[in-house]
Amino acid sequence: MSIALASPSFARPTVLDISEMLLLGLAWGASFLFMRVATPEFGPVALVALRVAVAALLLAPLLRGVWRHPDAGRWWRPVLMLGIFNSALPFCLFALSALSLPAGFSAVLNATAILWGATLGWAIFGARLGGVQALGLLLGVSGVVGMVAHKLAAAEPTAGLPLGVGAAVLATACYGACAHYTHRHLADAPAPLVAAGSQAAAALVLLVPGGLAWPVHPPSALAWGCALALGGLCTALAYLMYFRLIRRLGAGRAMTVTMLVPAFGVMLGVALLGEPLTPGIVLGGGLVLAGSALVLGVWPRSARRAPPSQEVSA
Repeated sequence: MSIALASPSFARPTVLDISEMLLLGLAWGASFLFMRVATPEFGPVALVALRVAVAALLLAPLLRGVWRHPDAGRWWRPVLMLGIFNSALPFCLFALSALSLPAGFSAVLNATAILWGATLGWAIFGARLGGVQALGLLLGVSGVVGMVAHKLAAAEPTAGLPLGVGAAVLATACYGACAHYTHRHLADAPAPLVAAGSQAAAALVLLVPGGLAWPVHPPSALAWGCALALGGLCTALAYLMYFRLIRRLGAGRAMTVTMLVPAFGVMLGVALLGEPLTPGIVLGGGLVLAGSALVLGVWPRSARRAPPSQEVSA
């Protein structure tokens, strides 16, 4: 295989890794609430252009002197591809889906990224899925469905529903493919470089479209606050952690964070929107956490890291 979801070729998860995954799940869970509030006022393209521009500005100091690195010449193309297909395009697709889908619904669909990662990893990159990790995926997906079943059942069919669902699923397919692409082409690149460079690339790509789509009526202070939070917390800080996790743990295990996003999305809905906390949510959240633990994988402490020549992700 190139990479299994719990391959001993990668580092064993530490307390810091798990803490970062929880924080990442919280940040990305909140992002669906922020998009739901801000997208109607900014529009999908303008909001995402602002989001990546804020992230790029915050991360810009990390790019200082990077072009003097001996490997910079082979890094810039993958970073550009990542900016387009892991940020600009999926961010716009999720913002588009926010116009017609509830935040919880979008958070559920976001969890399919790990399924795309496993499927594309097997179909394209030669990855294998162990039995324990397959069970973890099953538990995690079952937990996601059970946790938000009331949201899905209550969602009223609208003309925009198929478009919203299709956009969200296509976005998660981008995430699944890019996780493997990142580890294959940027495994030895510093996480700050990948995070900063990809957001700078996304900002450059969306500069003109975002300007053309800028709203005629000034957005409210609340919408501005949500947009800035999307850029700072949910993008700049989040991607620093995410790319570090991919480099340390591999694409498959890093992507298990997507199974935590719906849990945090539902909890934020309960805390901020007054949504009821049902037994199904509690049980589903437990299954999500259990499934994430299985996909993370536990192997003997004596397992050693594979030689660099064998260490290919995908």
